[in-house]
Amino acid sequence: VYKGMKVANQILENFDIKAVRYSQTLESTMNEICQSLEGLILTDAKVVAAKLMGRLKQAPIGIPETNLALFHCISSEIKFPYFSIYEIKEPLSIIGMDRTSIKMKRILLLLGPEPLSDYDQKVLGEISASIIESNLNMELYNSGARDEIYRLLSKLFLIELTKYN
Repeated sequence: VYKGMKVANQILENFDIKAVRYSQTLESTMNEICQSLEGLILTDAKVVAAKLMGRLKQAPIGIPETNLALFHCISSEIKFPYFSIYEIKEPLSIIGMDRTSIKMKRILLLLGPEPLSDYDQKVLGEISASIIESNLNMELYNSGARDEIYRLLSKLFLIELTKYN
């Protein structure tokens, strides 16, 4: 239970909605985001940014009928589980999971250390699942304020911790 609380607290302490300077390309945007995390969350921003862009090439990550994309990866260059939202001033076109184009305004960034513990995997999976769990949650991630999303995450973690108890 202590380990679970520690992971949940780490995610909540680092969660935020951050504005990203406009970048010309998705790759430069991702490099900028990862660079801002180097030292605290990441040990090597370039490696993680490359992994995230590589994941994009494997399958579409845009969430249909939203302005969201879920970028996620695990890497030994990631120190601990991390989730934050990055807002882009000028929308970027990206392919959605339904193979249609969307105008991405928010990047949901979900990162995990490698190897990933069972509990880390469960918590990150819960965050991922919560995004498409309901229209209300999807709208919250799409345009909600930091405090609203923070409360949702806190509730998810509390439910998960009580299952482990």
